[in-house]
Amino acid sequence: MFRGRSRYEEHVNDHQVEFSRFIEEKQKNIIVVEEIDTLEKVITSYEKTAAALGQKQCSNNQRFNEKFEAIVDKLFEGKRR
Repeated sequence: MFRGRSRYEEHVNDHQVEFSRFIEEKQKNIIVVEEIDTLEKVITSYEKTAAALGQKQCSNNQRFNEKFEAIVDKLFEGKRR
């Protein structure tokens, strides 16, 4: 993820920087590029970096589907033929 900066007059403040850093630290599912000079390195090492992140990721869709399936199963307990 590469976001604008207020010092380049792309935004009035650095809220995107702060938010990106927060998500990178908390969710560990994005790669923040702080400086354009590091973009090439981030791109060329993406597979390795993404693989390391993937170990910590959990799909919200998958979690939702699993919980929803459990609810539906409970509703139909004893009613299946």
